[in-house]
Amino acid sequence: MKAASGTYIAAAVIAGLLGSTTMVQAQDPSNITKYGSAGGWDIFVRKDLGPGCLIAKVADNGMQVQMGIDETSGMRGYMAIYTTADAPIAQGEKLSVIFDVDGQQFSAEPSGQTFSVSLDGTDAAMQALRACQAAN
Repeated sequence: MKAASGTYIAAAVIAGLLGSTTMVQAQDPSNITKYGSAGGWDIFVRKDLGPGCLIAKVADNGMQVQMGIDETSGMRGYMAIYTTADAPIAQGEKLSVIFDVDGQQFSAEPSGQTFSVSLDGTDAAMQALRACQAAN
């Protein structure tokens, strides 16, 4: 999932969760260790994911984007986007969405509103994530 500089991802989010920088910080602090930073993203190690490393960034619109590795049942990648904004849909309603990263599409069924998030710096951040994963 290589993202060129200036790439944006269009997606829908799970709304009403945790906002801004609190998502990583709100998790059990004994499971989270900051590994470093690269390309404007923070890199963390989550011991409860195997351990698995993740990159996290707060966008200008206050949403937090996370991409990481979960090794609890084999190496799997994941992406999560969090916001405290109200969702303009009814509770329990499902939306079909596509995460489009440079033309490679991934489908999902989250609930929430549509937006774009810059993926600037992800090349450097993903290299740091791989180094983090190799070291842990």
